[in-house]
Amino acid sequence: MRNGEGIEGEEHLASPPRMKDAVEEDEAPDLIAPEHGHGHEHKTGIPWLDAVIAASVVFISLLFLMVSIQHGKSMEKMVD
Repeated sequence: MRNGEGIEGEEHLASPPRMKDAVEEDEAPDLIAPEHGHGHEHKTGIPWLDAVIAASVVFISLLFLMVSIQHGKSMEKMVD
């Protein structure tokens, strides 16, 4: 290899490709993604479905809490 020439059929990547149509940030402010605050609610758009999903999540969480408490009590009985 001489003077940056590569082996036949091999591409030479001396520098990354440049974008000819690059735009500065201040020239196109609407192309920049807006800043988002912390979280936001994920809604389905159907109010009754949102309520059913929220109630289901609370119910399942309470059910798992009761199961874990019962499991802990049964483990204590096994130790005794």
